Amino acid sequence: MFWKKKPLPGGPTEGREAQSATVVELAKRLIVLMREIAPDWQVAYYRYQKGPGETASNGSYVQGTDVTLIGAMRHGAFYNAMASLSADLLAGKPRAVLLLRASSDFSYDVKFDYDDLDRWTITKLDGRTGIPEGESSP
Repeated sequence: MFWKKKPLPGGPTEGREAQSATVVELAKRLIVLMREIAPDWQVAYYRYQKGPGETASNGSYVQGTDVTLIGAMRHGAFYNAMASLSADLLAGKPRAVLLLRASSDFSYDVKFDYDDLDRWTITKLDGRTGIPEGESSP
């Protein structure tokens, strides 16, 4: 038996086009930030988490052999804009994790998980690398 997906709001293609535009804008903002703060960057990550009553976001980037966390205090405007776009993209989902991976060659990929809010954690605590959990090093 085949299942049909319910159409997105605004018609079957209009909603997807808006979502695609949002993903492109997220990638663009991450790449622009990286070009400003680390001209020799190779790969950057942005993670957004939406759960019951809370949201969180963070990011990191690879430059040479180093992985650096993107500071929330120094780059607060970036995080505010990215969180707003991410919230719009995930509207209607009670819980979700988004992971955006961008490369210095301007390629990007976005992944979603709607069950595991701990997926793709970005941290350097407890000896972790700053690369999202479960992702391979570039």
